[in-house]
Amino acid sequence: MMILASEIAAKFAISRNIPFIYRWQPLPLEKEAWDALSTVTTDRRDAAQMILNWTRAELSLVPQRHWSLGFDHYARVSSPARRYPDIVNHRQVHTSV
Repeated sequence: MMILASEIAAKFAISRNIPFIYRWQPLPLEKEAWDALSTVTTDRRDAAQMILNWTRAELSLVPQRHWSLGFDHYARVSSPARRYPDIVNHRQVHTSV
């Protein structure tokens, strides 16, 4: 539910032209990590290695695709007590409504 709430918040901000801190993730650095998604593995080591090859998610003021979540727009808002970007996004929504 927290991931869904974050996607909805990003779409809300985009639809209302609210400045927001978005989270995005580019494609994996290595083609093998991309190809590994097409095969199902039960080996935890294979799955862990695939995840290690992914690129790290980054923050941006411009909405971009979050590759591993599969969302076109994503902005975390689920933990304003622990993460500064979350509270900034909450304040942006609060002051725009």
